Amino acid sequence: MEKIDSHVHVGDAGKWDLKLSLQDLEEIRDQNEVTHAVVIPWLHGPQYGPEQNLDLLEQVAGNPAYLFFYWVHPDPEFSNMDQTLRVIEDSLGSISGIKFHPSISQHTIDSPGLRPMIDLAAKHQLPILVHTGRNDISDARHVHSAALRFPAANFIMAHLGGQAYDRIMDMMDYFTEVGVPPNVYWDTSQSAHSVLLRRAVDRLGVGRLLFGTDVPFKEYWTAIHMVESIGLSGSQKEAIYRGNMMRLLRIDAARP
Repeated sequence: MEKIDSHVHVGDAGKWDLKLSLQDLEEIRDQNEVTHAVVIPWLHGPQYGPEQNLDLLEQVAGNPAYLFFYWVHPDPEFSNMDQTLRVIEDSLGSISGIKFHPSISQHTIDSPGLRPMIDLAAKHQLPILVHTGRNDISDARHVHSAALRFPAANFIMAHLGGQAYDRIMDMMDYFTEVGVPPNVYWDTSQSAHSVLLRRAVDRLGVGRLLFGTDVPFKEYWTAIHMVESIGLSGSQKEAIYRGNMMRLLRIDAARP
């Protein structure tokens, strides 16, 4: 079954001995029926400029199979935001979304300093992929807050909203209680256990889930096994693998 991978990092992580080249990704795509992949650059150290983004953007330019998400990394005082937003606006024709990592940037997604980024994303229909994980600054509740405050923007919670088993379970309890805003989605990357995805389908709805791997942090077969092992129908698998992301990013079925 054809797939769109909503979470891939291209580059060399250096100290972790993890890397993924575009050639590696081409082989993965051929082996796993991946028609499109969201590609995100590596972020090395405390660098706040656009260099890593523009380097990867240049590599994938002109290839519609690659959906580039610009990694926004504001400095402590948000003094680089104007430059960041100018770079994004100058490259709108080549950018499909925005990536934000609260733990690395040390700002929550609902921080007032990020309003210009979210306003720009909403204006240009760029979904915001937000790291959610084990640190409280990356807690899924902040995404819920931002989603209610900015209903015109779409938010994707990476790692099924928590990355760790207990965090994901707590997240689902919370969203079951308060409700799922219509502009919130989850990618399946790093969700670690098939029971979590099954519960996400039942509690969050299959229409909110996007297939993602987070390679090279995760082996590809495990991400596929998660979807294939929980008794989903063909239409449910198609929605997670491809259909939901096609609608969110307005991808023509004929591309690439």
